[in-house]
Amino acid sequence: MVTEGIHKNLSSEEYHSHKESISRSALMDFNRSPFHYWAKHLNSDRPKKRCNIFNNIRFSLHTFILEPHLFADEYAIEPQKVLLKDVGRDAYEL
Repeated sequence: MVTEGIHKNLSSEEYHSHKESISRSALMDFNRSPFHYWAKHLNSDRPKKRCNIFNNIRFSLHTFILEPHLFADEYAIEPQKVLLKDVGRDAYEL
């Protein structure tokens, strides 16, 4: 359970799971219209959010700017794939 106040180490999952509070995103949806708020946050039949590259970029940028101390623990650069045909024979010489 989350209590009132400023919480410096609150995970995103904890933040969004607290049902007695409302997130900034939810407030923006309500500002658009109460129906938009209901459809995106309260409707039990709403479709599950899909992960995609844009959401990953948005979440990582959010963490990088607002929670830089967590960024290195939560994100990594995926190594590039190297095809063996692209590697010269000199790379295997000892």
